[in-house]
Amino acid sequence: MGMNNIKAFMIDLDGVVYFGDKLADGAIDTVSFLRKNYKCLFVTNTTRTTRKGVVNKLLNLGIRVNEENVLTALSATIDYIKSKKKNAKCFVIGSVESRNEFVNNGLELDDKNPDFVVIGLDRNLNFNVLNKAFRLLINGANFVAMHEDRFAPMEDGLTLSVGPFVRALEYASGRKALSIGKPNENFFRLALIKLRTKPEETAMIGDDIESDIAGAKNVGMKGIFIRNNSQQRIRIKPDLILDSISELPRFLK
Repeated sequence: MGMNNIKAFMIDLDGVVYFGDKLADGAIDTVSFLRKNYKCLFVTNTTRTTRKGVVNKLLNLGIRVNEENVLTALSATIDYIKSKKKNAKCFVIGSVESRNEFVNNGLELDDKNPDFVVIGLDRNLNFNVLNKAFRLLINGANFVAMHEDRFAPMEDGLTLSVGPFVRALEYASGRKALSIGKPNENFFRLALIKLRTKPEETAMIGDDIESDIAGAKNVGMKGIFIRNNSQQRIRIKPDLILDSISELPRFLK
C-alpha cells in the first residue's frame, strides 16, 4: 500500500473502533499501537453527542483520549455557523444533547424565524418536526446538514442516518443543504490542520466507502476500508481493505 510516508491517521469510530456500545475486537491494542507510532485524530460524523461525550464513551471503553483528539460533525457545524453569525438563531433537528451544545456555544434555538435550519440525527423525529423545517426553509432559512450519511452501523445492524431526511427536505423545499461532515472536503482539511500533516502523509480508516474513503481520497489522502461484512458498492478503490481494524498493525510494521 505504500505506507512508508504515512505520519498520521484519521480514525472513524462507529463501525471501526466500536459498534454502538460494543468495542470492536482488537480496537484497544490497535489504537494504542497507532497512537504510539503516529499522529492520530478520531473523526466522526456523530451528531447525537458532543466531543466531551465521545471522549467519555471512549474512556469507558478503555481508550484514553481528550477532546483535542476528536473532531465531530456536530462541533464542525457549530464552528461553521458561528463563523457566519456569532449569535445565529437555529432550528435544530437533533438529540437533546446536540441542541444543548448549540446553546452552550452562544447560539439561540428558534422555531419561528431562524437564520439556519440544521439537521442531525434525531431518533424521535416525526412528521411535525420535518414539516416545521420544511416551512422554515421555504420561508428563507439557510439549510445546513451536519452530514449526509445514508446509514450507520449499530450492534443489531444498520440503521437510517441523517442523509435520507436531508434528501426529503431538499426534495420538498427545492433547497440544497450545505453538508458539513464527511465527506465534505473542508471537514478533512480542518482535520489535516489539527494533525499538522499533508494529505499525502495521512490515511483515513473508515467503514463507509463514500463518507470515509471517497472523502479522504478526494483531498489526496490514502483510504483504509474496514468492510465489516458490508455489501457497499466499492465505487472508489481503497488503498487497503480489511475485515477489522485489528488487522492493520501487520501492514505497518
